[in-house]
Amino acid sequence: AAQMEQLKAEEVLQTTEKASFACEKLALLIGNSTYSSGQLNNLSGPENDVYELAKALRKHDFKVLSYVNLKYDEMLECFDKFESYLKKLNFSGVYALFYYSGHGFLSDKPYLVPTDAT
Repeated sequence: AAQMEQLKAEEVLQTTEKASFACEKLALLIGNSTYSSGQLNNLSGPENDVYELAKALRKHDFKVLSYVNLKYDEMLECFDKFESYLKKLNFSGVYALFYYSGHGFLSDKPYLVPTDAT
């Protein structure tokens, strides 16, 4: 058993030596809490969630795009901006994180609900 653990440890060391680490860290954070339709309850947590997560990620050298209370067109614009940044980095050597806090639903696939949804 000790020999197996030694072999596993050596494999981990060899793998770590060959690994390349991300040199860029980028996060897109969206928190929707105020909905205009009246059909969805407003939420108390998303804005604070985004603020606190952005603060924590910046401490770990992430470049953070954080937004709150986005309408449909604004959400699309944010996703395009995030994708554009990733394309500039060629999608390699990057830790990319997406976080959404707000209303959502699941139909045939998951949906994020913008603040102007009816």
